[in-house]
Amino acid sequence: MDCGYAALDQHGHFLETNATFSAMFGYSENTLLLMDIEALWMDVARLISFLEQVKEEGVLHHYKAELKHQHGALLSVFINAAYLPEQQVYMLCVYPSMMLGTSHEHTPQQALIASKTSTTGTAFQPFSLADLALSVMQRYEHVFVGKPRVFTYDIMKNMPMCMGHEQQVLRLLSCMMDNAIEATKMGDSITVYVRTSMLKHKSTGLDEQYVMLSVQDNGVGMDAETQKHIFEPNFSTKLEGRGMSLARALKVIKKHNARIHVKTGPKMGSLFKVYFPVCSHE
Repeated sequence: MDCGYAALDQHGHFLETNATFSAMFGYSENTLLLMDIEALWMDVARLISFLEQVKEEGVLHHYKAELKHQHGALLSVFINAAYLPEQQVYMLCVYPSMMLGTSHEHTPQQALIASKTSTTGTAFQPFSLADLALSVMQRYEHVFVGKPRVFTYDIMKNMPMCMGHEQQVLRLLSCMMDNAIEATKMGDSITVYVRTSMLKHKSTGLDEQYVMLSVQDNGVGMDAETQKHIFEPNFSTKLEGRGMSLARALKVIKKHNARIHVKTGPKMGSLFKVYFPVCSHE
């Protein structure tokens, strides 16, 4: 059995995993990307201590921990971990405790190489924004059942495909939903639309087809001063508390040649629209 690889941001939110890691804990890879590692940890205080130790020491070998499967079973594991300060990323290599001393041990550096080869190095491929949005909505309806929002969505079927990195786009969609969750309270509404739209090309002025995803909430909204800074790398508000900041989200948008439009104001909620160009028919 190979090791389970995972990359976490500085808040403990999953950035990437491999198939072995997801299978070990009974989740799909896409589901894990909407979660924090806290969901797998039996003792949250020990998790915080573990992450602090990794960050302080840089590399940690054979850390024994008690984690839990999706269905509640206890998993005794060892973890090799590294913290990459420039990227502000934790790299984990997780394997059952019975494997300690076998040829299956891996270093955090090997985990990083394997993760980049299997995930971040993946070339852009056609993906369905409608399917991704539907999976995200269904996941959030389940996760936030104890903090109910009024979720509504209108996702068109048989829409054209977009070109991109599916996991990055998935993280972008979850970021938009995180913002809406943080800006609302119990009983507020969050509405998601996915539909086609025509926009003018910035250079030619010709109409081009896009797939538009919008996330709208009736929460607290943002004042003019906050709006000026939301896409700055070091700007922090409670809206970015669950992982991908809006600055990182903007990088994903630019990388996909997409466009974003934000409409918001104090006590009027927020509307985020992202437009992805459709796959070329040539």
